[in-house]
Amino acid sequence: MIFLYILLGIVALIALILFSCIRVKILFDNQLQFKIYLGIIKIPESLFNKEKKKKPKSKENVAKKDDKKKENKLLKQVKEKGYYNSFVLFLDFLKPVLKILKSFASKIHINPLVIKIKMVGDDAAKLATDYGKFCAVYYPALEVLNESTQCKNINSDVFVDYTDEKTEFYLKAQIKIRLIHCVTHALKIIKEFFKLKSKF
Repeated sequence: MIFLYILLGIVALIALILFSCIRVKILFDNQLQFKIYLGIIKIPESLFNKEKKKKPKSKENVAKKDDKKKENKLLKQVKEKGYYNSFVLFLDFLKPVLKILKSFASKIHINPLVIKIKMVGDDAAKLATDYGKFCAVYYPALEVLNESTQCKNINSDVFVDYTDEKTEFYLKAQIKIRLIHCVTHALKIIKEFFKLKSKF
């Protein structure tokens, strides 16, 4: 009976973790700052700032890497299958993956999203042209983001300053998604990858 209670406790704990929200708070104001939370637990930033110790490259390691490059199985399989057939297979792989990513994006909550961009320049005509080109790309991209995700409290402003000399960029956002969605969508992509691998 005690074993059953322990098992139920473990299952409940796993369920609690999986249905917890991952929250990412991002602030960029001349310097990038971010905080990541799993539920109410803050994930230490030191986990993302660890510097990997570079091992000295020996002649043996270099030789092994060269052999691996020569014996690249994927490249061999692509050549055997033919570039056109391989390209078709990759397209067949990308179609469901893009659907999965679209579904994943729809689960993402962004609230708020504040973006301030100041464009500067000495040449007024050139600055106006650059401003127009930038806005032609920026605002449609922002609209796609708004439609793809659950985005609220958007405050975006792109403006020009003919007197200042320094371009400025300010970003403040909070992104939230449940861990269960990350896991399930990742498993779906892995499944599609293995399907692709089995066709080679």
